[in-house]
Amino acid sequence: MSTCLSRASKQIFSVYLGLTASGYDMARPSRNQCLCQLIDGIKASDWPRHVLAYFRKARTDRCDVNPYWPRAFLVSLASLYLPESPPYQYSDPGAIERHIEDLEAVSPADKRADTVRWVLQLPDIYQALWAQPVTHRLWSLYERHLNLGQAEKVAADAAALIVRRTGVAPERLPGIVILPNPLQAPEVTDEVTIGDNTCIIASEPDLASCIHEMLHHLLSPALALSRGTIREFAYLLVPRDRDRRTRF
Repeated sequence: MSTCLSRASKQIFSVYLGLTASGYDMARPSRNQCLCQLIDGIKASDWPRHVLAYFRKARTDRCDVNPYWPRAFLVSLASLYLPESPPYQYSDPGAIERHIEDLEAVSPADKRADTVRWVLQLPDIYQALWAQPVTHRLWSLYERHLNLGQAEKVAADAAALIVRRTGVAPERLPGIVILPNPLQAPEVTDEVTIGDNTCIIASEPDLASCIHEMLHHLLSPALALSRGTIREFAYLLVPRDRDRRTRF
């Protein structure tokens, strides 16, 4: 069976700290006092103007359901290439560029050179965030909110269910790392595969989301082989329905 781990990610926290400070309001904190306190603390703090300006560029308004798609995802992806401790610098910026280029779920218009340049500016912004004493206090509050044991159990249950229902060999499943992130919208689940591990980023990781993201890993090779056929028959989609789906 694949390894299922869960951890608090300073990188993802940092990205959503910046997003929240700059106006991201898609989290649902109303039922959780600790999360409300965390978000209020972020919004009440005084952040460098260039940091806020950077994260405001994550909002595009081109997606009706999620105005932060895909830029919040792209900068989250890039953050996972940063080390946990200073100096916060990419060891191989080219790897991030290649990763973004290979993302089939992101349209070419959303990963142009100017967007990639913006993403690659993250290390300087990251360092500016962690130069603020309040960031360390907010990180401690964020960590206390997470239920890592529950997230690991959900991921392990998802892996076991896929093996049982599909008959796939357990070793074909990727290593799963759950990164709970209560600062993001509960409707959004992101998946980033780096090396042999698939990171699942979700507000409250649940069974359905974990299964969905694991199946991406299993089905991607077959879909890649069928890409030509899929494109050949894409015209069979009802245009109105296809246009609507591309707005999500």
